[in-house]
Amino acid sequence: MGCVSSSEAAIIGDKQQQQQQSPQRRQKQPSGFTERKGPDVLQQQQQTIISVVDPKTTTTQTLRLGDTLHVRYACVSKRGRDPDSLLKPNQDSYSHHGTFHNDETAFFGVYDGHGPTGQDCSTYVQQQLPQMIRSALEEQYSLNTNLIEDSLKQAHIQCNRALHADSDIDDSYSGTTCVSILLQPNRVTVSNVGDSRVILGTQQQHQLQKWTAVPLSNDQTPRRQDEAKRCQQAGARIMSFGQLQKESRQQQQHDYDGYDEDEDDDVEDPPRIWAPNGKYPGTAFTRSIGDRMAKQFGVCAEPEVLHVTLSDKERVLVLASDGIWDVLSNQEVIDICYQHRRDPLSACHEIVKRSQEEWLKNDQVSSQDDPLASYDDMTVLVVLLGDDDKEQQQQQQQQRYNDNYEKEDNTQEVKDHSTDNDDDNNNMASTRNDNDEDVKDHPDNDTATPTTATTATAAATTTTTTPIPTEHKRRVRQKTLRKLEEGPDPDTTAATSIFFAPTSSSSSPVKSTTSSSHPTD
Repeated sequence: MGCVSSSEAAIIGDKQQQQQQSPQRRQKQPSGFTERKGPDVLQQQQQTIISVVDPKTTTTQTLRLGDTLHVRYACVSKRGRDPDSLLKPNQDSYSHHGTFHNDETAFFGVYDGHGPTGQDCSTYVQQQLPQMIRSALEEQYSLNTNLIEDSLKQAHIQCNRALHADSDIDDSYSGTTCVSILLQPNRVTVSNVGDSRVILGTQQQHQLQKWTAVPLSNDQTPRRQDEAKRCQQAGARIMSFGQLQKESRQQQQHDYDGYDEDEDDDVEDPPRIWAPNGKYPGTAFTRSIGDRMAKQFGVCAEPEVLHVTLSDKERVLVLASDGIWDVLSNQEVIDICYQHRRDPLSACHEIVKRSQEEWLKNDQVSSQDDPLASYDDMTVLVVLLGDDDKEQQQQQQQQRYNDNYEKEDNTQEVKDHSTDNDDDNNNMASTRNDNDEDVKDHPDNDTATPTTATTATAAATTTTTTPIPTEHKRRVRQKTLRKLEEGPDPDTTAATSIFFAPTSSSSSPVKSTTSSSHPTD
């Protein structure tokens, strides 16, 4: 939810107001850490961090749902970095259950914690929510879409209440998002609470070299008008952190001109949920599990549920926290999955790597070791649908289609070219016949001069010698020129004409413009 959580950023009131709020449970320190004073504090922190830098991973797992759906999946969760809190733990969690409720159902989930106890909240939901969903499904007499949706909503609300009641976790200003899927052989059911996201990669017909991204969830934030309106009806104010600060300054200084020298235009400042007369809770989302103080202002735990029917063209499902979606688009993530379509773990590592690079680029730093480097926790779970044999068959089918299409196109091109040549030859033959008739009508005893008529195809020139009396050659040429000036014969479909060149020019024939799409040399 950002390196500085929305709940932590929201608590900006004076000390008296902070004391009136519920006390937060102290963050657990990593094992072996001893708080020190002096110049060696940073070195101690860095030494402690070394053991937790490597991301949590789930190597590639395979399962078969029913008799038709073969699945390969993997997950990577990388701890973020906050320059102001180098020991901040990874607050993301994830879960996967290959056999869930029955052998035709699998469950996958990603949970993005936030606030002082965000790690505890996401871990709690990771452990409790799947069990509650399983129990709710077992109580149903069938698994149609309506009953599944009711079970999912019931389980999320129950999990939220249980977290509120847990005395070991203070969720007053902490909580977690939750995006999960129930995967079955011919259907996927998506549940979403918050701004984590799930997308689908589909393979369009005759486009086997690319997958297309399709979002299956809609981020629940104050940017959505329907969500903002719902929270406002519950009494919430919606404004960004910067707007809240300006409002406070205006109340303290009447001549405040609205200019804030501390504002950074490059830092995203999303709209948040605030109490009517307070500087809390400051959540950048409108739904979550936990966040007890935000529930009175419209922030709820009821998920939005979507049912999607699966076919052979659906190739991959991706669940991820906003540490991924804040810097990569849906299509960029699907493109990476396509590039690593034979190895979901490799796809996960590449998505996290690319996301971290984008975070560092946005901060204008070149390395994660830079003191100013900052990036969110990043968790991505890739679920590949189908097996390699099916993909190879589809690629072979695509290659056969391309070969047949190219062959048909070449055949048509040769046919069109041959038709054009036939038209040219017919026109030339017609011109020769007219000339021959003129010669027969006007015999002459003068010495004959051979005249050459050349066909329109340069590669296969055919020469015909016809004795034409000298005195009639001029009359033949004039008649041909008159026919050209009068335009083509209405009975003639071709637009190509051949005429004799003047005696002072080259002996090559001169052609008019042809309407054929295949010009000849």
